[in-house]
Amino acid sequence: MRHTVGTTAALLAPALAAPAAAAAPATTAAGATGLWRMDGYGTVLAIDGRGAQEYQTTAVSCLKGYFATAAPEPGTYDVEGAVISVRPAPDGEHARFGVDVAVGHRQLRRIGSLPAACTRPSATDPRTAFDVMTRTLPNGMAVWLPNEEYLTRTGTTFDGTGVPPRISGPVFTDEEFTKGRDSAFDRAVELLRSVR
Repeated sequence: MRHTVGTTAALLAPALAAPAAAAAPATTAAGATGLWRMDGYGTVLAIDGRGAQEYQTTAVSCLKGYFATAAPEPGTYDVEGAVISVRPAPDGEHARFGVDVAVGHRQLRRIGSLPAACTRPSATDPRTAFDVMTRTLPNGMAVWLPNEEYLTRTGTTFDGTGVPPRISGPVFTDEEFTKGRDSAFDRAVELLRSVR
């Protein structure tokens, strides 16, 4: 499947009016408890006192993924030699997801219930399982198999390299998160406002 990649300022338009967040509270296991959907991905996390259950979801399917056991530090979970963290934002409706072996973070938003596909046995027909991209090998290792190629209008592919930023900025740091700030987002808003 091929997709044309384009960037539009309209994607950030609703956020222009977003108020600044208050200072972030300390992360607690209770604050992370609940159901979370990862922005930009079909990942859903169900977190309780035992740990975090991952689900990979699409519009037609739900595949139960890893289970990360609750670690001693509140809001952290051990999975396959890595530690994941879920740090709720001040509003309690958003959180930051991180993995100790990765440099980036992903945003989570709280949801009220598991997607319907996650509450019934998984189907195995081709329509439902076409997009299952993670496979577990006999030795227990997992591999991720992409099923799409993303191209620009001119045919440039970003498979493997990702889409490079035109304007780079600092990484969303722990200090910024604690203060409810995101300088990269603020810079994006500033740039968007300057083209009006």
